[in-house]
Amino acid sequence: MVQSKSRTLCVGVALAILLAIAFGTALNAMSNRRIRAISETGREIMAGKLNRRLPTRGTRDDVDRLAGIVNTMLDEIERLVDEVRGVCAGIAHDLRTPMTHLRAGLERARRRSSTTDAYAQAIDAAIGQSDVVLSRFTALLRIAEIESGSRRASFSTIALDAVLRDVAELYEPLADYRGQSLTVVTPMRVEVTGDFDLLFGAIENLLDNALKFTPQGGQITLGVAIDGGCAVLQVADTGPGIDLAERKAVLRPFYRSRCAATCSTPGHGLGLSLVAAIARVHDASIDIFDNGPGCKILLRFAVGGG
Repeated sequence: MVQSKSRTLCVGVALAILLAIAFGTALNAMSNRRIRAISETGREIMAGKLNRRLPTRGTRDDVDRLAGIVNTMLDEIERLVDEVRGVCAGIAHDLRTPMTHLRAGLERARRRSSTTDAYAQAIDAAIGQSDVVLSRFTALLRIAEIESGSRRASFSTIALDAVLRDVAELYEPLADYRGQSLTVVTPMRVEVTGDFDLLFGAIENLLDNALKFTPQGGQITLGVAIDGGCAVLQVADTGPGIDLAERKAVLRPFYRSRCAATCSTPGHGLGLSLVAAIARVHDASIDIFDNGPGCKILLRFAVGGG
């Protein structure tokens, strides 16, 4: 009897050990497969495939959470790299025309100018072209400064409705001159944490765009409200609007919508990218919608938060 119980106990212990070994081996194999998959994906990312992401299984374990954090970081890196590529291509494309005009004007002056007045005219034209180039570089440097986050140190409580009214008051004479109706809707005091100058600049750029694209007799509406715990800033117009396929692209530096290009509307494609940079430094979202007709742009800020 005792021997039978001992044998049963030994068999049970042996089976438990075998099951533990089998479970440990299977768990180790699964872990090794995940590590290999992560390593392979990491090597692909190092090789330049920035669109690849670390695999996740949806188990919410430590490895899954770490992979999710790394994937979020990779999303931001890919966005920044794409933006840098776009800026480089935009600089090359956008500056080619003024630089070509500058060179052609100087060569023409060297060949043809024979009087002091002719040389003075050539110099004035060259200065004008160089000012165009400098203004674009200045805008790019401003975007870079904003995105560095250095302005966060000066953030304070700002009445967004008051900023909106200040910008509208500044541009109201221009709207009247162009025969456009400018309406400001600020039913309540709306406060956010931010930089006054940056917020003023964002609203100014949005309103300037609306004025440029809205025809005579058109309507432009500025407004602020509280919605879902967020401060919402709205700029809407009755212009041609922005195609759905272009609504992300227009937020990139130097991108000009097809409408802006075909209508020969003045601009360098930097206004909305500046607004997007200001929104990012304030942790605000920016969305573009159809206004039927026209365009409606919404910026959402955390109330009292940056």
